[in-house]
Amino acid sequence: MSEGKESQLRQRPGDVYAPYPYRKGYASLMRYMTEQDWSEQSIRSVEAALSKIRQLWFSLEDNIQPSSMIQLQAEWAGNVRYYSESVIPFTPVPMVVCRKAGEVYASNQLAQELCGRSREQMTGGKISVYELMTEASASMFFRLYELAVGGTQAEDGTYIPSVGKTAPLYWNAEIVQLSADGSRTVIPARGIFEMKIAPCGLPSLVVCCFVRLS
Repeated sequence: MSEGKESQLRQRPGDVYAPYPYRKGYASLMRYMTEQDWSEQSIRSVEAALSKIRQLWFSLEDNIQPSSMIQLQAEWAGNVRYYSESVIPFTPVPMVVCRKAGEVYASNQLAQELCGRSREQMTGGKISVYELMTEASASMFFRLYELAVGGTQAEDGTYIPSVGKTAPLYWNAEIVQLSADGSRTVIPARGIFEMKIAPCGLPSLVVCCFVRLS
């Protein structure tokens, strides 16, 4: 196997222990919006919401020390394991655990039933959380990133990101439920968004819950 192919395999989203740069997740989002023929207004809304944090996260990833990257990956993998074993099975509402760009790595049966997807589809980064929603709802979802990522400006002009678990944020999450016959049903829900930011300033976890409204 060539070195290039080995590198791609090491960074595929399904490998919970491998680094998966935000650039790849952002590129997947841009490609998805284009392929799904999103409106220009929705695309602009998402780009505007992510403009600040995109530059921040790109810079942090470009300058992160190897030891910090190892710590970030260990924290991420530990979070997925902890939520999969100790939180998700006992949560009474649909829940998904995602990487920072929204790739779903764990989900409970309630989330799978709500979305009309199998457990296999909703693990390992095979689908992103924004793919489970309508265009309008996904656009609102990405505005939460801008609200969640805080920080302060140092005297030398550098940005000092906030760390730790963010306060819960809420949005109107219209879930697109797939049926066995291929039909789609939009189910209104209240979405709950939380992000955990590691000491290096990059998110180590995104958690979304959905409370069905009908």
